[in-house]
Amino acid sequence: MSTILPQGMTQEAFAAGLQAFAGVVAEGGITKSENVLKEYRDPCAFAADDAFMPSAVLLPTSVDQIRAIVSIANKHAIPLWTLSQGRNLGYGGGAPRVRGSVVVSLRSMNRVIEVNEE
Repeated sequence: MSTILPQGMTQEAFAAGLQAFAGVVAEGGITKSENVLKEYRDPCAFAADDAFMPSAVLLPTSVDQIRAIVSIANKHAIPLWTLSQGRNLGYGGGAPRVRGSVVVSLRSMNRVIEVNEE
């Protein structure tokens, strides 16, 4: 599988965004591994269908990291797709709805401290 990029993004621009993300998340908190990316595809899609494949996965461990990730994504125009466990199989699992999105997996975060509707 070749590198999947967000629509309209060059390899160089995407690499700059990934480098910025890597400066935020802990070591091992970012991956482009084909085997890991496959975990985030739509489990109900045909095996060869990569329409909803992500380009990378981020595993933040804090709210501050999430804030930085959103800021970087905005600066580099990289689409994000957030999920927690992604096991809602009736709805397509954790697959992003925009091909090439960077998945922000909340699996490494361990609790909800507050829900603030404002």
